[in-house]
Amino acid sequence: MDGHSLTPVLTSEATEIYDRSDPIGLELAGNSTLFKGDYKLTRNTLPYDDAEWRLHDLRHDPAESQDLSKQMPALREEPLRDYERYAE
Repeated sequence: MDGHSLTPVLTSEATEIYDRSDPIGLELAGNSTLFKGDYKLTRNTLPYDDAEWRLHDLRHDPAESQDLSKQMPALREEPLRDYERYAE
């Protein structure tokens, strides 16, 4: 299993498990997500969506109502590379 130990948080030695710069990737049945800092990159496959990657700023848009991919294509590229490394 990949991940970090919860022990430092459970023993009050730390308040967070991951650093804000750590990418956290998930994949389930072809649907993919990567969290990094305030951003979340998502891809939902058919029949639920079109399998396009979407970028959301969770701090300013916790409902994930605004896709930033076209407005900020360079910002989308770093987590996309992180996801590709995770997927390998």
